[in-house]
Amino acid sequence: METKLSVADEVRLTQRWFHRLRMRFIAPRAETLVYGFVVVLLAFLALYPLAFIINEVLIGPHSVGTVIRTLVSSPAFREALVNSLTVATVVTIVCVLVGVPAAWFVTVTDMPGRGLFRSLFLLCYMTPSFIFATAYVILLGRAGVLNKFLVNTFALSEPPFTIFSMGGLILVVSLFCFPFVFLSTSAALEGLDPTFAEAARISGGSPLTTIRHVTLPLVTPAIKAGAILSFVQSITLFGAPIYLGVPARIPILTTEIYKYMATYPSRFDLAAAISVVLMGLSLIPLVLQNLTRGEARRFVTIAGRSAGTRLLPLGKARPLALAFCLSLAAISVFLPYGIILLTALRKHWTDPISLENLTLEHFAWVLSDRLTVRGIGNSFLLGGVSAAIIVLLSLFAAYAVLRARGVIRLATDFLSLIPLAIPGTTLAVGLVLAYIRPPLRLYGTVWLFLIAYVTHFMPLAVRVLEGSLVQLDPVLEEAARMAGASWVRGFRSIVAPLLKPAMAAAFILVFIPAMKEFTIGILIYRMPWVTMSIALYEIYTAGQYERVTALATVFMILVLAVFALAQRFLRRPLVA
Repeated sequence: METKLSVADEVRLTQRWFHRLRMRFIAPRAETLVYGFVVVLLAFLALYPLAFIINEVLIGPHSVGTVIRTLVSSPAFREALVNSLTVATVVTIVCVLVGVPAAWFVTVTDMPGRGLFRSLFLLCYMTPSFIFATAYVILLGRAGVLNKFLVNTFALSEPPFTIFSMGGLILVVSLFCFPFVFLSTSAALEGLDPTFAEAARISGGSPLTTIRHVTLPLVTPAIKAGAILSFVQSITLFGAPIYLGVPARIPILTTEIYKYMATYPSRFDLAAAISVVLMGLSLIPLVLQNLTRGEARRFVTIAGRSAGTRLLPLGKARPLALAFCLSLAAISVFLPYGIILLTALRKHWTDPISLENLTLEHFAWVLSDRLTVRGIGNSFLLGGVSAAIIVLLSLFAAYAVLRARGVIRLATDFLSLIPLAIPGTTLAVGLVLAYIRPPLRLYGTVWLFLIAYVTHFMPLAVRVLEGSLVQLDPVLEEAARMAGASWVRGFRSIVAPLLKPAMAAAFILVFIPAMKEFTIGILIYRMPWVTMSIALYEIYTAGQYERVTALATVFMILVLAVFALAQRFLRRPLVA
């Protein structure tokens, strides 16, 4: 006799059937939809501006042959190309010669003040190049403080130094770029197995021999990585060249792009062509690094630094090491920051320092002027909103890179890396070309800023979240699905909560550079969307150095405050 099911049993069976149907078809579809959305969005952000650059060069109002002939026959372009390569090459050499010894002294020796020097060199990493440029204009301009002191002291007829020169540009760019080598090398030295160096010393090798034949070969990949970063940063840099190179009539590729974009009528075709050249120059070292990445396996060590390892005693060389790091800190931190603060506190920057000449009126002006107040507010707004959007999108992108399979995984990984290879100036040109005309006419709006920031800074957040997501065992998500949870619920209840610390770190690591961003903003902004860095440049071009330095002081206080609060909140260093 057949058993008749009750109404409640029938309802339960129906619910169970619908649940199985949903888990079989709807849940995977939700996951696939998220993956598809991420791929389409990344492709749009990365490829849409590039397509307009290529279109402008190949199918623009001028034929590609005309554009190429114009560039090749232009003395300004040839000079800019040579100058850019010269600056990038010399800066890279200087960064290696300065950054590697500094990293070695700070990381593995018993030099006093190692923690202080690490913090000071990290401060250089966080300082925008245009703030270095402003400081050294006040120090080494024709009427600069240091030049004026030397002329008066030694009765010189001419100032001995000029910052508006190739040497001055190389100095400022080197101060901005050497932390890349320092941080990369010091991280490698901290992870180095100390038994190799100890074995070399026990075998009778001198400290110099140990460094040359043991330590340096083991950290060579890190030095190469830092050098490549320095080269790419210096050849694509815009802040220092616009502050120093343009007044000195030293054309650089980035400033040539700005010139063609800012003049009337704009030559978008030439700006796009130079952008392609600049992107190629920045891609070459990155491709070479990728091709030689296999060589790094020859330098792998198994053990890390043991807790009881003693630092290398410098002996009689300690004063030399200390003098080297003190000199570097003086040039990169004490002098620029000191002169910026002193200038901001004086009524007029050329007057001697005295109690009568001290004032806070420039800070009062910064906190009351419409341009600067708007710049501060916009920097926080754009940085915060773009960082929040980036973290949300990067969470799904990182998940797709690590959990998806096949084409989706490869496409997400590739598309999330593309913006890393696009210089800021090139991206700005593409954004202007893409959004200055229909169908998406966003030029001069806040939406273009958000698109620019999301495109430019998203790869950083993706890599941060990947590093944490790779530590999560997929078994946790599989267990949730077996328990009946949908993919969306499992992601929301398991993955997202476990990644909260990484999401907070990614937010800060995007928010700080977004606040400092200048290269893209100067090419795409229209009032009222001025930022702090753009306001600084506007005041600088007006020659109001006292107000520039007051705003620069406020600028760096805000950046450092955000960084310090983030370190305290996260309880871990944001920069290795």
